[in-house]
Amino acid sequence: SVKERAQVLPVMMNNLAFFYYRKGKHASALTYMQKAFQMEKRAYGAVDFATHLRMAAVTAKLKHHSQSLKHCRISLAVLQETAAQEEEPTLDLQGAFNAHLAVAYHNTAVQLAQTQKLQEASAAAKLAQQLVVYSLPAKHRWVHLINSTARLLRDMHISTTFVTKSIQLPQRTN
Repeated sequence: SVKERAQVLPVMMNNLAFFYYRKGKHASALTYMQKAFQMEKRAYGAVDFATHLRMAAVTAKLKHHSQSLKHCRISLAVLQETAAQEEEPTLDLQGAFNAHLAVAYHNTAVQLAQTQKLQEASAAAKLAQQLVVYSLPAKHRWVHLINSTARLLRDMHISTTFVTKSIQLPQRTN
């Protein structure tokens, strides 16, 4: 049916975008992500958080960090809105939700760092770190990546704060 086709096409476009993304052809990936985005919006009336995260990944590879940050923030908003609508999530559903939320916060942190917002990046990475502890096994690759990013951003924030305060000239009093 037309409705079924309209629901399958965004998935196909997402898959093609991922194929080109993995091949390192990021401009082509962006083209297919944009098509997936529009088709998903038409088919469902909204765009899923995961599609926003994939769009963020593609735009980041193209060094469009402000655009990537926008999609990361939208994915967080979509996830938070979804959580507000859930009545009594099961334990499994809550774990999966927290894992997705942790990834969204992590990706947001990375893009904040790319846009020179280190304090906010460090805070977002810390939130990701706190969420992932409760949702994934300690040896999971996301746990390792999120923990590494959180440490790196914390250290960068501390270092830049120290340097900034160190180079400030003392005020003269006459």
